Amino acid sequence: MRKVFICGPMTGLPEFNYPAFFAAEETLRELGFRVFNPARSLDGTADAGRTDLPWEFYLSKSIPMLCAADMVLVLDGWEDSKGARLELEIARQLRKPLQTVGNLRASVWLAREVTKRRDDEVTR
Repeated sequence: MRKVFICGPMTGLPEFNYPAFFAAEETLRELGFRVFNPARSLDGTADAGRTDLPWEFYLSKSIPMLCAADMVLVLDGWEDSKGARLELEIARQLRKPLQTVGNLRASVWLAREVTKRRDDEVTR
């Protein structure tokens, strides 16, 4: 199973941009990917749900997830995020394939259209 790390902006955004991270995670899981979501980096720990820890703390949790992934999905707004830019530089240096969320949406749409057409042909 391919493993995908979600990279995007959090700091300074409403709800830390978690809705975008969770939506991407749901789509990736539906497509059969194993997902590394930094918005869930503290799940199952004593710090779960905390958003008040230092920026460096959260980065230290996301980098190992990035390293364990096969590819990276880049959310909109990454350009304005110090952490996302750093994660992307690491991903590039590790030669991990990058995919934008816009391309993911197009790929999902295309996959659904192909499946729908196959289903239509089978029922004819």
